[in-house]
Formats: sequence, structure tokens, C-alpha cells
Amino acid sequence: MKPLFTPVTSELTMESFRHTHELVSVEAFAGTEGLRSATRRLPQIFAGAKAFYARFTGNLAAFMFKTGDIRDTASALEKHNYLDIRSIAVTVPEGLAVDLLSYTQTLLNSTTVAQSLIKDVLAPFEHYLATLLGDPSQLSSLTARMQVPSMRLHQLEPSEKKIIGCFVTSGRREAIVTFGKAFHRIADVRALSAELERLEGAFNREDQKRIIELTRRITDMLGEICTLIEGQGTDARTSPAAVKALSDMSFQVARELEHYGLVRYRLTELSNSVDATMKQIGTWINLQKAK
Repeated sequence: MKPLFTPVTSELTMESFRHTHELVSVEAFAGTEGLRSATRRLPQIFAGAKAFYARFTGNLAAFMFKTGDIRDTASALEKHNYLDIRSIAVTVPEGLAVDLLSYTQTLLNSTTVAQSLIKDVLAPFEHYLATLLGDPSQLSSLTARMQVPSMRLHQLEPSEKKIIGCFVTSGRREAIVTFGKAFHRIADVRALSAELERLEGAFNREDQKRIIELTRRITDMLGEICTLIEGQGTDARTSPAAVKALSDMSFQVARELEHYGLVRYRLTELSNSVDATMKQIGTWINLQKAK
């Protein structure tokens, strides 16, 4: 028997993933041949989902904000004049166009999605897939509701635009700037410590572990559903609603995880920059003591 599905020959980008998903959504309701074509594309959707889910979650994020050290540095800096400090060379994420405190607050606002990712997206999608596997007849039913009532997708673009807006869009992208550019006031160093503590709480390790666990289970279940549909044979009909729903939700979850991965990357980058900055300030303070 000719395989129902064609193999995926190249890795999808998010843009091509979006294009395939949109194509499937249209073809699914374009008659018998359109539905057959859409069904044949499902492996690309599931393969894309698997690749992106792994890429945007992976292992635990490798960031740690040494907030105690930052507070100690702030205390030492408070004994000096801002005019003497502002020319110190410090490290920031490459291309940062705003001060470190403002950028940290932008990232903190963006963690709202990460905090609700499990409850609003991943857990409902996992439950939905488990229900399909428990009752595969829903895949071919023309009356079954192919929706996840408890899934609440987030508005990701405003958050992503605010993060992107913190960086230069053209010209020189610097990673070493003056203290005066990185901090508007000495007091901002202490304020930064407090905001970083909030960031760590919002992006904690237990939630990260749960997200990794859920995405792996979702990936496994998508593979099982793909096998189920293939096992039906070329004459069996997977309903248009089922094909569209599986494509839609696989893509939307990938988008949610893309945003999560963006914030996670930026947090790791920020952690490395702040650590380097505190060392640079510490070196300057030690030189002042030696004078």
C-alpha cells in the first residue's frame, strides 16, 4: 500500500512552518483531494512541531543572577560620586539601546506569558491530545468538536516588539558601553538587583522542568496520532476539522514556545552581561581603594 504520508526532506523554518500550517487549513476544506493533500502534509506539521518544541525548550536555562553580589556592589558604589563613575566601561547585551534597569523591566513584563504557558496552553493541549488518543474515532467524526475550550493563546507580538525595541536596529551594535549609558543613577544598581530577583521568581526552574516535560509528552502524542492516521489507510477519512485543528494548535503552541525561548535566551544573555558588569565595577572600586 502506498504510504499515506510523504517524508519531510528539510528542516522547517518558522516562516515555512507557518506557510504549511496555513496551506493545510485551507486544503482541509477543499474537497476530497484537498483533504487528502492536507492530510499528507501533517507529518511536516508534526515534524516542525517536534523540532521547534525541542529548540525553544531544550535543557534548563543557564542563568543565575547573583543579586547578593549586586547589592554589595551597589553599597560600595554609593560611597562614590556618579560623575566619577559614569565613564567606567561595563558590559551589556550586544546592541542594547536602553539602560539595564529599563531592559530588565521589559523582560519582567514579558515573563507573564512564561508564567501562564503551562496553565493556558501546554496542559490543555496535552489533555486534548490524550483525549484524542483515548477515542481516535473523533479524528474521523464530522460532528466532534475539534477545539480545546480551556486553551488560551497569548498576544505575543506586543511583548516581542517591546523586547526588539530595546535594541538598535541599525548602526554599530556595542557590548561595551559606559556606566552612564547602562545606569542613569547609582541607585539603579540596587534597583536592578530587586528586579532581577523578581525575574528569577517569574522564570523559576520548577516551571522550566514542567514545560520541558509537557512538550516532550506532547511531541510523543503527536507522533502517536500521526501513526494512527497513517494506519487508517488511504481510503479512510480524517475529518477536515481534525486536520485543521491539529495543524492550527501544533503551530500555535510552537509560536508560544518561540516566545518563551526568546525570553529565556535574553535572560541568559542578561545574566552573563550583568555578571561581567559587576566584575568590571568591582575592579574599578578596588583600584580606588588602592590609591
